[in-house]
Amino acid sequence: MNRLKRHWPAFLLAVIMTLALSPIALAQAVTSNTQEINGVPANMMMWAVIVGFLASPIISALNRQAWSSDLKAAATFAWCVIAALGTIYFTGQFDAKNLSTTILFTFFTAIGSYQGVWKPSGIAGKIEGKTG
Repeated sequence: MNRLKRHWPAFLLAVIMTLALSPIALAQAVTSNTQEINGVPANMMMWAVIVGFLASPIISALNRQAWSSDLKAAATFAWCVIAALGTIYFTGQFDAKNLSTTILFTFFTAIGSYQGVWKPSGIAGKIEGKTG
């Protein structure tokens, strides 16, 4: 509980950013490809960031404390690949370039949000303690 009191500003900022980005991502037409960044649709990048942020608690529930760091990293990457495949499938823009970019966005967002929000707030530790 003490950790949550100490890190509540970071957690609150993460929640606000997630809530602020969700309507933008939802407002994008799935077939719209009008805004691109280096050839990758911006709406797909926004979805990848949202999915990556929300994937961290799921990854915490799937990983086991007895696993080595290498196995945990491989499981995290595998989950992010699955999440990225779902993201590009539901946005309807499946190709190799979009897949690789979405995997990277999802993976780095998941890692960053875990280290910056979920772990310092103690939420990830509680999830890991109950499941692993």
